[in-house]
Amino acid sequence: MEKLREFHVFEMLEGKSNLWIAAATVGSTALSLFVFKNVRSALANHHLLSIIEAKEKQCKDDRNKIADKLRTNDKEVLRRREFIVQLSATALAEAIRNREYTAVEVLHAYQAKALEADEKVNCCTEFIQEAEEWAQQLDIQGPDNAGLLFGIPVSVKENLFIKGYSSTVGLIKFITPVTEDSVVVDTLKAHGAVPFVKTNVPQTMISYDCSNPIFGATLNPVLPDRSPGGSSGGEAALLKLGGSPLGVGTDIAGSIRIPAHFSGVSGLKPTSTRISKKGSQASIPGSHGVTSAFGPMGRRVEDVALGAKAFFSTIMYDRDPTVAPVIFRDDVYESQETLRIGYFDFNGYIKPTPSCQRAVAIAKGRLEKHGHTLVPFMLPKFGEYSFLMCIRLLNADAGATLLKRWENEIINPDALGLYKIIGIPVFFKTLAGYFLKPFSPRLSRFILASRGMKDPQAMLATFAERQEFIYEATSAWKEMKLDAIVCPAFAFPATLIGHAQHMPYGASYTLLFNLLDFPAGVVPVTTETEVDQVALEAYPRNDLMDTKIVKITRGAKGAPVSVQIAALPYHDEVCLRVMRDVQQGKE
Repeated sequence: MEKLREFHVFEMLEGKSNLWIAAATVGSTALSLFVFKNVRSALANHHLLSIIEAKEKQCKDDRNKIADKLRTNDKEVLRRREFIVQLSATALAEAIRNREYTAVEVLHAYQAKALEADEKVNCCTEFIQEAEEWAQQLDIQGPDNAGLLFGIPVSVKENLFIKGYSSTVGLIKFITPVTEDSVVVDTLKAHGAVPFVKTNVPQTMISYDCSNPIFGATLNPVLPDRSPGGSSGGEAALLKLGGSPLGVGTDIAGSIRIPAHFSGVSGLKPTSTRISKKGSQASIPGSHGVTSAFGPMGRRVEDVALGAKAFFSTIMYDRDPTVAPVIFRDDVYESQETLRIGYFDFNGYIKPTPSCQRAVAIAKGRLEKHGHTLVPFMLPKFGEYSFLMCIRLLNADAGATLLKRWENEIINPDALGLYKIIGIPVFFKTLAGYFLKPFSPRLSRFILASRGMKDPQAMLATFAERQEFIYEATSAWKEMKLDAIVCPAFAFPATLIGHAQHMPYGASYTLLFNLLDFPAGVVPVTTETEVDQVALEAYPRNDLMDTKIVKITRGAKGAPVSVQIAALPYHDEVCLRVMRDVQQGKE
């Protein structure tokens, strides 16, 4: 019996020993895998950081070359440079044609100003080294029979291709310089313009902040603790600080209009088929239903119109036959006929802050002084319905394309929230949506809409729903006999840096016109005042979204505030004309 007991004890100890060995084996294996994964991740990050460092060095060297060439103590040169950068693009074009300035002199003035602006807010990515050679060629050619933009330096958003330069959209996988110009850049050159600098964007461009791991964060040119907007944020900041007379941005959810509003400049999202998109890095390649468009940006509406005139031309159509052959109609833009304009200051979904509603009232008053008739108007189903349709369309693949773009990348902090949300499985998004319903119904519906399409049939049904919505919107518009509408550019002024990823719903005012493919532009009319800040006390706090808006708008005194003008497809000139009348009312 004693021997049997000893045997059982030995067997039990041996079993426990085996268990300990097995546990130790599993534990050491798990630890090894954990260490291996982290070492591999660290090595991968080290490799990515070395690529970024090399790019930073190249960009810094390029900047220094230009800065060294521009350095002078000649007071007359400095005086002329200062005068040049005060001129509008329109006035500057005329002065160059009249031989008051050379293309090289103008380029130097704007290179110097752009370097100064970049030092303040980090708005530029790469300075084009060939720009001076292009300007010299123009001076040799002379302004006689020259293009519309002869000698005008133009800044270009980072995602647009310029041969020999990167179009990364903040992703290291795209850091290799491209081998051809975009159609937009080629068209600019054909008009005599000088593309001279590329401007910063947020990572993947699906954000209205403006930061990425390669080129860093761009600051708001008016309030440096706030965002300049996105995704054309670098462009807007550079224009506001006088570092460019004319710029080019892109817009899929407000990416021209939001930065224009946040930074205090003007910009136009045209009808999508009036400007070529060939030769660019897209946010979500293949996305359908929420139309993207490329458009001009400037400090003044007439500069934006000048850019539109250059783009809406046979020069662009000859380079890309998929562009609508509708040239710029001067007679419509210059017309003095009075118009019938609809207006609204609340879409029934996200209430604009006091300053953004006040801006609509200011614009309404200015337009009425021009003799236009203003009538209240709300597009059918505008607000949450159209916004959530956009979210469904943009997330048609449940974010798979964006996640693929972020694969093997350093995720930027202001994109991390979006990255994590997109990566949540559909099942858990559904749970979260229903869990939040009692506490924040709007946030709940937003999360449920972000799940994407369950199958191709659902996708086709949504496309059909969108088309029916367009028919309803245009019918209501025509029934009211409207020429244009004026409404908020956004739900609130510039946000604090890093908060855009938590507040996508502010874009419900801009996304609508991408969904409808209506031309829409933004023009500054006022700034956030102390009175507006006090009025925030009365802003509704129905849920988490409202509370967040109030919190972020606190401290925004002095921020630019704009209005948005929209017109029917291919009536871009009407849109620009109304923008001009709003601007002139201020003057």
